Amino acid sequence: MATSRAPERRPRITEVAAAAGVSITTVSHALNGKGRISDATRTHVHEVARSLGYRPSANARSLGSGRYGLIALKVSMLGGSSAAFVEFDYFRRLLNAATSAALEHGFALVTLPGGSADGEPPPDFSADGMIAIDPEPGDEALAAARQRGLQIVSTGRDLDDDATPWIDTDHRNGTTAVLDHLAASGAKRIALIALERVNSFAIDITGEYEDWCARNGCEPIESRAVADYSAATGREAALELLSTPNPPDAIYAPLDGLGLGALSAARELGLDVPGDLMLAACTDSASAATSKPGLTSLSLAPEEIGAGAVDMLLELIGDPSTPIKNRYVPTKLVVRQSSRSAS
Repeated sequence: MATSRAPERRPRITEVAAAAGVSITTVSHALNGKGRISDATRTHVHEVARSLGYRPSANARSLGSGRYGLIALKVSMLGGSSAAFVEFDYFRRLLNAATSAALEHGFALVTLPGGSADGEPPPDFSADGMIAIDPEPGDEALAAARQRGLQIVSTGRDLDDDATPWIDTDHRNGTTAVLDHLAASGAKRIALIALERVNSFAIDITGEYEDWCARNGCEPIESRAVADYSAATGREAALELLSTPNPPDAIYAPLDGLGLGALSAARELGLDVPGDLMLAACTDSASAATSKPGLTSLSLAPEEIGAGAVDMLLELIGDPSTPIKNRYVPTKLVVRQSSRSAS
């Protein structure tokens, strides 16, 4: 009587990546003929995969091992409006990049509502992992995912759990770059449209603004903390700052919508930008580029953030014991007419 043999275990994509010394994304691109990688790297990955006996399978990625083939994406910083997510250029670009990166690996990306009504339980969802965008303390959906043992990666640091791997914009160095630029352009009294300090994004920007003022012997000038990131809110915050007896000669807005609202307030008060008031905003966008005058902005590389978060999460889904390095993504200052000195 012939003895039955246990089926041979197929190597996983994480093992190919480890053996080749590259990321999971690079392995996927190499084996599927995608991505911008060198011919030498592509050939190397193929040789390693062949030596390990690895054969890619779309079904194995999504249906094998009880997986759903889904990545949940949760945005808590925009309150209860799930539609508000796509109203911001930064989030739209991040979402597009994350969706593309997920699809390249056989996963679909689903977005969860931004919040839930009072007393309403968090949405019930099935997924292999979650990406939390700028998580805020007490997010019930994020807590539920953590309780269920889902792998989680955040863009922006998770203030409820410092063990959650994250990829984040280097907001502190970016804020310094903006303030240094405004000062070099002649600004003496730089104000900040302050955000509620409910996530690492707001904490880093406000904290660095206050530290910069202390280092440079400047008086911190902040509006009341705002939670609504619309142009209307930016207009109101700027009007508050500009209505004081000794108004600022420059304003930094932590989001492009707030900056465009500040530009509207300057027009309403008959102020010349940049002659009477310089303006700069965090998060570059098409609206910032086409405003009159063009709005100086800090580019946050949302595509790198979105794709990077997916790569990190897939590493964890493939092998939960994989050590994941947190990392900051540098910013780039895009100088436009709103902050250029006359000289």
